[in-house]
Amino acid sequence: MESMVVYLGSDHVIKTPDFDFRKQSLRVSTTFEDAKKQAHKKVGIGVVSVYQLDLEHLSSI
Repeated sequence: MESMVVYLGSDHVIKTPDFDFRKQSLRVSTTFEDAKKQAHKKVGIGVVSVYQLDLEHLSSI
């Protein structure tokens, strides 16, 4: 199984992220530091969630 770790900075915990690019997109990062900056961007305090993304089921158009 090919996968990668992605980070998501937000002002709240996102338990079930939707990575569908056709909908409102989430701003994920491949580095913790970038996600941390995004989490602190709006309110000065935030959460960084970590996800393992399964690449086998992704498709491109």
